[in-house]
Amino acid sequence: MPNLLAQMTANITGDAARAKGGLLTAAEFFRAFQYKPEESRGPVHQAIEQIFPLFVGLLQHLQGNTDLIAYEAKHLILKSFWRGALYVLPPYLLDPANFQQWMGAFHAIITEKIPEEVQPQDEEERTFFPGWKAKKWAGRLECNRWLNNMGCWLAGV
Repeated sequence: MPNLLAQMTANITGDAARAKGGLLTAAEFFRAFQYKPEESRGPVHQAIEQIFPLFVGLLQHLQGNTDLIAYEAKHLILKSFWRGALYVLPPYLLDPANFQQWMGAFHAIITEKIPEEVQPQDEEERTFFPGWKAKKWAGRLECNRWLNNMGCWLAGV
């Protein structure tokens, strides 16, 4: 496991091709643990501590980038976040500074304008465009996920 985390970290921080491979690997890693009980999620918490800071930094770096690869990266990061924090708030997100960074990144994605020239012309094809998928996932995470699943818990903090 430590070797896998080291390789994912190296790939995510590498060039564009390696970064996409690292993001895909991370997404599959979190998917493998998505429905595991809390006592089996030790590797996930370790991965979150190492990878989530890279993810939020990458989201901030990609802010305003209208490249298709940037939209795909945002979408993969958000799906990984969803899978990593599906039922339990990871210890990493109990730090208010980390939580605020993520909420800021979600808000930035939701409010970001997608230029008409990079979007598909057909309205139906736009639902499959990575930029709109990223917006959907950010909205799902920022609004639905935290308010519905953890709103009562967060209100008690």
